[in-house]
Amino acid sequence: MVVVLVACAVLCGSAVAQRPMRGRGGLSAAEEESSWTLQARHVAGKLGLAEDTTGKLVAAYKEARKAYQEALRAGMEKLRETAGDDRRARMIGFREQREKAADTARAEFKKAVSAFLDEAQTGMAVARLGVLSEQWDRMVATLAGFELGEKLAAAMEHVNNYIVQQAKAMEDMWREDADRAALREKLQNMRTKLDEELAKLLSEDQLAKWKEATTWGGRRQGRGPAAGGMRRGPGQGAGSSATPSEE
Repeated sequence: MVVVLVACAVLCGSAVAQRPMRGRGGLSAAEEESSWTLQARHVAGKLGLAEDTTGKLVAAYKEARKAYQEALRAGMEKLRETAGDDRRARMIGFREQREKAADTARAEFKKAVSAFLDEAQTGMAVARLGVLSEQWDRMVATLAGFELGEKLAAAMEHVNNYIVQQAKAMEDMWREDADRAALREKLQNMRTKLDEELAKLLSEDQLAKWKEATTWGGRRQGRGPAAGGMRRGPGQGAGSSATPSEE
């Protein structure tokens, strides 16, 4: 429990410190939106959507991401007022606010897309996009800068799968009875596998830039709370966007 609370403390402090015009993944508002567009269009391609339906998915996804950010920001403001200097209350409160904001944003996103997607498509869209991950934003922005052409779709798929699997693993990480050592190893292996897959698509120089761009504070992303380090931003875990770091 202590480890989890320490992780929350780092996340909480990061979220409070970030300004609205700069994403917690280190991206500008414009860069974030560009990443969201690419993410939604990639998922639309996997769903085989027509262009007009793709546009609807992109719009719904952007709305969900903005709603999540605003809800989390409002929740943090409220938490500062109610928790005061009580560090434990702030740590616990942050995770609660984060999960509440993510759950609400996902529910609204599901409702929005179910208006133009069938049940199976809706489920896939929510599963792939509902992680609301700022780490994903940073990774996609990095890949987009490489001008990969036809290889971009394959790279995007590897990253999307990683983000979804990581989110599931992080849900287990927060459990009181979690085997965090095993989960940290699992997360580390997942990130290693991702880099190996991308190495098949990127040049040596691009791979080096990828690793540098998706690293914070000298620690690789993907490791769990017990590692004692977190990247900038609120948590990825259960549908939010922070990601523990990985050495």
